[in-house]
Amino acid sequence: MTNNELRKILEWVEVRSFTWDDLQNQFGYDRSQMNRVTNMLRSNMPSSENLVDHYAGSEDPNLLAITAKGILLLANLRNQKSSFISFLLNPWVVGVGLLVLGIILNKVGHLDLIKSPNLYWIIFGTIAVIVLLLYWRTKNAVWGGLIIGLIIGIVFSIVLIFRGSAFDWYILGKGAIIGTLLGFAAELLGKLSDFLKKK
Repeated sequence: MTNNELRKILEWVEVRSFTWDDLQNQFGYDRSQMNRVTNMLRSNMPSSENLVDHYAGSEDPNLLAITAKGILLLANLRNQKSSFISFLLNPWVVGVGLLVLGIILNKVGHLDLIKSPNLYWIIFGTIAVIVLLLYWRTKNAVWGGLIIGLIIGIVFSIVLIFRGSAFDWYILGKGAIIGTLLGFAAELLGKLSDFLKKK
């Protein structure tokens, strides 16, 4: 289980009492996935290490609630996410990202490949749309990359206007695509970092 997945579960259980069936229905887990989740959240060996346990304020033995250890772990996971987002929003990182994206747009802007819609950009655009749909629920590097790409595309298109050309919507679209895919790459690197930390 990734840190991101565990954080989402703990955020859900933090604000409610629940049963295992409630959790399974909320996240759509199958039996094997639920076995993995229950072992992670409540091993019973020792009980002090449980992330969730029986809800003390209820007579229902099936009702569970987050424990102090679970709250502490959730706080740590949130801090990790905040640190990663803070890194991406660091002015130096944003500046380097804008510079790199600007160079890419400047270079590819002179190639016949991007002068009109074509198979390559249709493929890239389709991938970008799919990635955005997968990451639409939370703030992340994918949407950050999209916004930065749109900003760079707008800047380049405005420059073209001052140089006597029409506003280039293709440059704007390609900036959004490149930004989205770079953001997705950043998300994958974050997941890879989480995976390596477990080793």
